[in-house]
Amino acid sequence: MKNDPAINYSPHYVAFLDVLGFEKLVMSKTPKSIKEISEYFALVRDSIKKLKASNDAVEIGSIVISDSVILSINSGSNRKEKLQRLRDLCIAVREIQYGLAKNNIWMRGGISHDDAFFNSNHPPAEPGALNS
Repeated sequence: MKNDPAINYSPHYVAFLDVLGFEKLVMSKTPKSIKEISEYFALVRDSIKKLKASNDAVEIGSIVISDSVILSINSGSNRKEKLQRLRDLCIAVREIQYGLAKNNIWMRGGISHDDAFFNSNHPPAEPGALNS
């Protein structure tokens, strides 16, 4: 594990979203449900890609695990920065939910604020993901 980054916790906003009815889609194994699952992954991937391309200054981390999407952004150091970064995260959530809703894929979730370690290459180590 030489190349693993040190775990350094810092204040983050964390959004945890999950798809409603995903288990039913997976268990049904019909051609229609398989198509819907593929669309879900493509839509989430495209939404995150567009989001990152639209604003290079904002570093929103993302991990997709099965029916769950976890987004994280450092919350900043002052009141103005914190408000802007929370706004950026809310916009990211909106974009993902809107893109999926247009395809009749519905999500639920929440946003929390806590100390976190977030690295897109590793599972999140953050109380925030558990609290959101």
